[in-house]
Amino acid sequence: MMEKKGTIHLYLAKWICLRWAWACVAACGGKVELHSERRGVIYSPSWPLNYPAGVNCSWSIQGTRGEVITLSFHSFDVEESSNCRADWLLLGPSGKEEGRFCGTALPPPFISSRGRVWLYFHSQDNSSGLAQGFRLSYIRGRLGQSSCENDEYLCGNGKCVPRSWRCNGLDECGDGTDERTCGPPPTLARVSLCALGTLQCSDAQSTRCLPAAMRCNGARDCPDGSDEAQCPDTSCGKHLVNFYGTFASPDFFHPNRSGERAERLLQSFSHHNNHRRALLESSQGQMSILYHAKPHSPGHGFNASYQVKGYCFPGEHPCGTDEGCFSSLQRCDGYWHCPGGRDEQDCPQCQSGEYPCEGASGLCYSASERCNNQKKCPEGSDEKNCFDCQPGNFHCGTNLCIFETWRCDGQEDCLDGSDERDCLASVPRKVITAAMIGSLVCGLLLVIALGCAFKLYSLRTREYR
Repeated sequence: MMEKKGTIHLYLAKWICLRWAWACVAACGGKVELHSERRGVIYSPSWPLNYPAGVNCSWSIQGTRGEVITLSFHSFDVEESSNCRADWLLLGPSGKEEGRFCGTALPPPFISSRGRVWLYFHSQDNSSGLAQGFRLSYIRGRLGQSSCENDEYLCGNGKCVPRSWRCNGLDECGDGTDERTCGPPPTLARVSLCALGTLQCSDAQSTRCLPAAMRCNGARDCPDGSDEAQCPDTSCGKHLVNFYGTFASPDFFHPNRSGERAERLLQSFSHHNNHRRALLESSQGQMSILYHAKPHSPGHGFNASYQVKGYCFPGEHPCGTDEGCFSSLQRCDGYWHCPGGRDEQDCPQCQSGEYPCEGASGLCYSASERCNNQKKCPEGSDEKNCFDCQPGNFHCGTNLCIFETWRCDGQEDCLDGSDERDCLASVPRKVITAAMIGSLVCGLLLVIALGCAFKLYSLRTREYR
């Protein structure tokens, strides 16, 4: 009976560790986690996930008398409060309140010359659970050293620090020698630590992960407000008077908020147009959009942008008078986004009056070689998105060009069949080809027959002589 009871307790302990991993971390289990290694890493419970509410954790870094211990933070995100009285991290050589930190600002390097450092972390029972916590690394050693390990840097005061701390914008040496003669910091691609389907705040000093429902909900949940940046207007009904902007149905960002979800209906568009881009134009100087959502509809609403013709979004460039706009990424990409080709003019890889091909071929073509139904570029970009065609060519409704002789020949050469519309009479091209071949054969036979007749006439004339 005792053995069975002990087994139950063992399984229960394993289940608790799997369900609440932070509870099995030594630092958060009511005991001080001791670090006596020369170098190490300390992070908040559940890192890199958000730390839980109602935890108290403590760490102690122990060295010898005369050693200097240096701490450097790599990430810091502790829920902010007035005077850091809610959630906080406390640092000190003797456990006194010498450094209490919260918020998202990266704390400065912490240097202790007493041979020991204490760390206390506390989160309240009502903590939101939306902050990630912290991650730091430390090193201990003496000043006045003449050499360091291969992966370390020797400071001017003789202290050894990890080489990765060199030129990181933080003074871990204490005398500033690790930040001297440093060039501009490289721009590194930021790796997301957030789970799929969550929202990552763009604050460079932290990685706060929020539920997707907090995106554009009208409340500033990220410290830098990035969760509310570039949000379209989701008010139900409004008069839009700007030259450009965005708007969306009220439930576009919040499906299932009140048990109802909206159905996409934009003028004559319905659920048959789901996941397809829709483009509408009005030449009357105004446009009205009616949106209607049925109760318990399975849709998610819509999101749209608008602009007055001739006005461009920020970061875009005009193609010309009422000819649209193009972005900097579309400049010299080998594809005509402007009817007149302004986005492909004067590209550095081509001579004056030439336009680049798509891809990395490095080839260019002249204006007379564009849209003439004869590919000059390997991928045919000189025949794509043709707003006009060269003389002797027909312009298809799909912005492609074909030979004028293919117009009304009984065979559809345009993808939309526009070359065979409004034809008075059409003869299939195959019939014309067969007739031409038949005519050539008949002509050849006629020439042979005439040759034979002349030969016979010549022989008969000789006999009479």
